[in-house]
Amino acid sequence: MVALGIHHYRNGIDPYAYSFEYANAEALGQAGIKADWNIDRLDTPQNINAIYANAPDSIDAFEGPNEDNQDAGPVLTAFMATLNATVRGNPNTATVPIYNETMTDINLVGTQGDLSAYVNDGNMHDYYYPRYPETPSYGGAFFGCGYYGSMPFNICIAQLNAVGLPVVSTETGYISGTQTDEVLGKYITRILFQHLALNVMRTYIYEFVEDVNSPGYGLMQADFTPKPAYTAIQNLISLFADQNFTTPGKLDYSLSGQTANLEHVLFQKKDGTYMLALWLGVASANPVSPYQTYSIPPQSVTVTSNTPVGAITLSTLDDEGNLTSQPAATGNPITVSVTDGITVVSMAPAQ
Repeated sequence: MVALGIHHYRNGIDPYAYSFEYANAEALGQAGIKADWNIDRLDTPQNINAIYANAPDSIDAFEGPNEDNQDAGPVLTAFMATLNATVRGNPNTATVPIYNETMTDINLVGTQGDLSAYVNDGNMHDYYYPRYPETPSYGGAFFGCGYYGSMPFNICIAQLNAVGLPVVSTETGYISGTQTDEVLGKYITRILFQHLALNVMRTYIYEFVEDVNSPGYGLMQADFTPKPAYTAIQNLISLFADQNFTTPGKLDYSLSGQTANLEHVLFQKKDGTYMLALWLGVASANPVSPYQTYSIPPQSVTVTSNTPVGAITLSTLDDEGNLTSQPAATGNPITVSVTDGITVVSMAPAQ
């Protein structure tokens, strides 16, 4: 986990936690890797407060019960009120964010009621397998959120029980087995950028290492062999690594050329460098048997900055998640060959 470069992970806790679970979490916390603690509906206030007592450096957030369909309604509302009162009532955790609960039965979401009084963020588990992350809606209509299946739909559903609040995703990912790990690596990294483009500011990928109870989902095999998604995320974290700052500038830019299915999201580093992520929001493989991988032709996109910029660097990920960076062949504007994988255009501040 240290080598991957992440700073946030999700961890379950229940009334029967072992001491080594807390010890592991505290060790990670001291390494700067902190947990969203997923609280079980059977946890008591004593269980919740035991997290700080046993692993004070581990806490990043608290999360309501996981996919708790059976308790939807007054029982779940009462528990979320208890979770809120417990976290806010402990001076050591009073300012820690609380993520909403999750359910898998979409009809129960409509009957649960608003929990925004008890949480800081709505929460979703948005899985798109075997489709691609940018897939449009394809199912029935629900609760004024449009039609089932798309990322905007999932965000809207999460806000039904967290009215007016931002949304995090505490589970998303793809399972190995039909489509290749190379395709799934592209999809997982695209989810991260698409979430950010839609203001989902925290994403937890399910899961880190292969588990006998959920085989196929790991970023690493059971023997800790990295999959392409692990390598890609590791390289992207390294590329984007920066310190937080609160005064980003604005980049006046335009995209032209072959822009069909083009997706993009803009970032800025503290040193003023703009980083524009580009990719094609298309299917990289057939979503039904025989699941063959498609050969996606690159599209030629022209990036023009009306804001003065300095040196431009292009960074691309190959199918294995390896990153290659090189200076752009020309100045502003530049023409970029965009694929179904992530390309990052880094524009240094003008001298």
